[in-house]
Order: sequence, then C-alpha cells, then structure tokens
Amino acid sequence: MENNLEKIFYENKNNPYELEKLFHKNKNQFIKLISKEKSINNDQVIQFWDARINYKNSFDLKKIIISIILAVLCWIPLRILIEK
Repeated sequence: MENNLEKIFYENKNNPYELEKLFHKNKNQFIKLISKEKSINNDQVIQFWDARINYKNSFDLKKIIISIILAVLCWIPLRILIEK
C-alpha cells in the first residue's frame, strides 16, 4: 500500500487536487511520506504540505472560557450600579 501511495504521490506531485484526495484517503501514510520526502527534496510542494500538516491552531478554549467568566464577573458589579 505504501509503495502505491508513493507512486500516486510522485505521479501527482504538482496536482493539488489529487494530493488533497490522497491526503484525505490516508493521512498517516501521507504525513510519513512528506516527512521522508522533506529530508530528500525540500521543494515548494513539500514545504507547503509540511506547513499544512504541522500547523498549530491558536484557538484555545481555556482562554475563551476564562474571558467569558471575567466578562460576566465585570458585568455583575456594573449591573448592580445601574439598578441603584
């Protein structure tokens, strides 16, 4: 299977649509192939996929929850002052 994946990858290396399909079909094997290829040939296609695979989302649920709690805590005294 891995050899087949490599074959398809190299045949479609400059075809973003086919690479995307390949990525979704077998993510783990695709990631291993990109890592392997990065050490051999670090061209733009490999750099793109490496950046995409290793992208870290900055979304942090803890920070959002803390922000909401703090906003509510700040709103309570303000609400009490307004009602007086």
